[in-house]
Amino acid sequence: GGIFGFIHTFYGTSEFTERGSLHGHFLIWVEGDMNPSVVHEHLRSSKEYQQRFFALFEQIIHHHLPETEDIIDPAFKPRVQRPPCPPDVDAPLEVVQQWEAVYHHRCQPVCHKYGNDNRCRFLFLHEIVDASSFDPDTNLVVLMCRDANVNYFNPYILVFCRHNHDIKCILSGRGVKAAMFYISDYITKMDVKTYEVLSLLSRAIACIPSPGPRVSIADSAKTLLHKCLSQFNGQQQIHAQQVAQYIQGYGDGISSHKMSPMLSSLLISYLKDHYA
Repeated sequence: GGIFGFIHTFYGTSEFTERGSLHGHFLIWVEGDMNPSVVHEHLRSSKEYQQRFFALFEQIIHHHLPETEDIIDPAFKPRVQRPPCPPDVDAPLEVVQQWEAVYHHRCQPVCHKYGNDNRCRFLFLHEIVDASSFDPDTNLVVLMCRDANVNYFNPYILVFCRHNHDIKCILSGRGVKAAMFYISDYITKMDVKTYEVLSLLSRAIACIPSPGPRVSIADSAKTLLHKCLSQFNGQQQIHAQQVAQYIQGYGDGISSHKMSPMLSSLLISYLKDHYA
């Protein structure tokens, strides 16, 4: 097995940030995974199972940087350093401390965008949890958290892949709700701000010539819709890396199996049947 054990299935989507760097979201199913209700029953009935369960996840997922007395130069940039030799399995635990300046969150102006004036939109500070626990009444699985300014991470992924990440164990109601809320909020996020939308709409309406006496209301509506879509498409930003990815035939997703679309295919079929 690998870092997460034996992986049965994975599905991921990639996008590009405003800086043109890759940003991905992945779901991973581990081989031998059980239904969450079965896991909850084992956690509820066996203290030994609880100990093994939390020992496994605390080994994979960390929420604190190693304590060290070494003084790290603030100008040190761990992202541009070569990773340690892979056979040296203990190296990541020693090198992780060099990431303190990068991985330890400090709120910046970007944290308070989109109306988050009085809070960090990345949900820092996190709640400190002294020990991992399971609540048998609510089936809530809570992993240990020692540092309120550090995301859940794996030291090997951090050191060898050279990037920030956030790992979540989705086995409790709270974790599932948080993941679904995040995914739903993310995929419905508009690339264009509200004030930009209003400006584009007003510009599109201004470009429409006065309809003649023989122009029907339906044709006028189609013209308006066409102008609005043209204005929106003109504002879409596509990075060169993204263009190259599409030209080479790569899509936005990567998966271990062929996945079936949900809902979107029904919506597309409905639109084709009624408006094609």
